[in-house]
Amino acid sequence: MKQLFVIAAIFLSLIVGNAQSQTYRVIDLSTLGGAITVPLAVNSSGEVAGVSCLNGGDQHAFLYSSSVMQDLGTLGGSQSEANGINGAGQVVGYSLTTGDNNVHAFLFSNGSMNDLGTLGGSYSCANAINSVGQVVGMSSLSNGLYRAFLYSNGSMQDLGTLGGNNSEARAINNSVPSLALPW
Repeated sequence: MKQLFVIAAIFLSLIVGNAQSQTYRVIDLSTLGGAITVPLAVNSSGEVAGVSCLNGGDQHAFLYSSSVMQDLGTLGGSQSEANGINGAGQVVGYSLTTGDNNVHAFLFSNGSMNDLGTLGGSYSCANAINSVGQVVGMSSLSNGLYRAFLYSNGSMQDLGTLGGNNSEARAINNSVPSLALPW
């Protein structure tokens, strides 16, 4: 017998009153119609990004802002997931493309999801975005290896490795991208 477990996603928000006392508030983020929501990133304004199930079972990236959960859609495929958000509410992650054959990194900004492309392969995933809109993540090359990338000013740059075959960037600050981590 299948059991359905309904998980209510909650977000714990810290409200700092003064240095000696802290108050916590639990917020129900709701869902996009399905059973599960998983928050994966939050900015200093309390906006949350992550992934939520739809009623039919597919998973879509979401942005929770001003008490409203917004479905960010996909790049034409059936699934997407948000991994990072900056203070301007720009969201990054990955999505299946049309036909569900490829996975591409995306940047959601000004109400639309934009495909960041790849470094020549069929896979890319955006992990983080800084305050000036620079994005980092991982992309496949045409030879099947993976590289950390920096997406800035409309183009994706291969960040190389530290001598190994593969790398991935997980975080970025406001002045320089994080180091590429070898696998």
